[in-house]
Amino acid sequence: MKPSAKIIPITVLLLCFSYTPLFAKTEKITIQNIRVIQHDETKLPIKIFLDGQVNLKNGSVLSVSLWFKKNKGLERRTIVRGGRWRAWITFPRRKKIIPGTYQIRVSFSPRLQSRRVYPRIPKALTVKEATQNVQLGDASKEKEEVLKVQKKLLNILEELRILYTEMMRRGGYFLVHLKIHNTKITYLRRMEKKKVEKLRKSGKLGSLDPNLPNKIANAWRSFFTNYWNTVYRAQRRGFRLYQKERFLSPYPEAEKSISHILTLLDKVFQAYTKELFKELRRPLPAFARRGRTFKRRSLESMLRKEAIKAYRHLGIYNVVGWEILDLNRREMGFFSNGKNTYRSAVSKFEITKPESWYWDFSPINYSVRLRIRPEKPDFTKKNAKWSEAIVVVEIFDYPQAQSFKDLRDLTEARSQNRYEGYQKISAKPISFPDPQVLNKPPLNGNRWGYDMLISTKTKNGEFIIRQYELFCQWHKRTYGVVCIVRKDKEKEYKKIFDKICRHFKVLDHPKNRKKMLEAYLQPPKPEKKKKEKKN
Repeated sequence: MKPSAKIIPITVLLLCFSYTPLFAKTEKITIQNIRVIQHDETKLPIKIFLDGQVNLKNGSVLSVSLWFKKNKGLERRTIVRGGRWRAWITFPRRKKIIPGTYQIRVSFSPRLQSRRVYPRIPKALTVKEATQNVQLGDASKEKEEVLKVQKKLLNILEELRILYTEMMRRGGYFLVHLKIHNTKITYLRRMEKKKVEKLRKSGKLGSLDPNLPNKIANAWRSFFTNYWNTVYRAQRRGFRLYQKERFLSPYPEAEKSISHILTLLDKVFQAYTKELFKELRRPLPAFARRGRTFKRRSLESMLRKEAIKAYRHLGIYNVVGWEILDLNRREMGFFSNGKNTYRSAVSKFEITKPESWYWDFSPINYSVRLRIRPEKPDFTKKNAKWSEAIVVVEIFDYPQAQSFKDLRDLTEARSQNRYEGYQKISAKPISFPDPQVLNKPPLNGNRWGYDMLISTKTKNGEFIIRQYELFCQWHKRTYGVVCIVRKDKEKEYKKIFDKICRHFKVLDHPKNRKKMLEAYLQPPKPEKKKKEKKN
């Protein structure tokens, strides 16, 4: 066999396999004179021809493998004949090959030998190997290609983090409200009917929504159909295609962690589904897998640890964890100003309502933190008519946003896709001094935002929507006050909406949130009794 190619300079490598049996002298087996003959790289597929010498008897088997940055790729086996061995290594035709230094390893292992050869191998033989480096492609482009792979894997991890965030926020939010709802129902069932009727007449049962289980079940099914089923499958398919297209990744351990994360994500979703429908006391939906599943919290812990491993394998150690601290939790906070001002200890905002209006904390989804209505909501009435105006506080996260302009564009795109018969009346960026914003460049203590006025036409009529959005100072989140009113009542509520938006605050200073949570979680201090003075 005489391949037409350039011969790389011959390098003599000695590999010693030493053994010391009882009452015997030490003997050596050597693999030497490894010669690498490489074909022209412009012709596909790329082939490498190898040969060398070894002082083994005929029929012995050697393993020849190709490595790239601790990642094993192709492996061939060759048989020794007349003290020589030879092998071909053919690269895959349709896979991308990163230019750089590859390593060829030639090794002798007792477990690979045939029955004819094995009895002649000493038991005390220690297995080692000989190596030879081969340069493929332009060495100057190796760093650039490795950085591209790293960036691609980081993007995949970021998309998986967003997927996990969406699932955890909805699942955690629904579970919390379901447990509160079930606790109230159990408490009412234990009470006498007369007491329940008194509570109903007094209006203290107005916040208990009997349709909440149906709403949550439908919302979770909708989340699976419209988001999870499509996005998760697309991410898994995209990662598998990426692996098929590339030959010998420079980050094999990171890719293993990503594969494990994809498996864990599916298991966490199944655990959320089973836990939710157990609280709903309903049979599992068709998309839920039957059989035993691990506990959700242990799966989430495994998922977060695996994510940290993946980032570390990519050479990144200062990583923001995948834990969600606020939006998947129900609202907790403080009331002041005669219970007309609410300060959230979870979502970091403060809002003030008109005196005659009512708070509404009934759950819809994790992004809607609360609503304000001019009339008290009553879920006990059948076909209850909702208010002609409503104010909603919404929070949305955009981890991939790089600037405030990105947040403005994303806000407009979300509104356009959300509202039926969308028409933009006006829109303007806003900026004002805010003590919550760090007084450093480029913000210099100024809060940025976006104020939009929209009209929509639906089957229920025509509405005017004011969307007052304040941006997080790290341009990753929007805090919105959405004011909705019927078109014929716009002038009547305009001043009220202006006042609510003007007094809306974002409390995202790094020190502020920790203090608020600590103050909320600590029990109230007992009041000191004043000592009476003796006459």
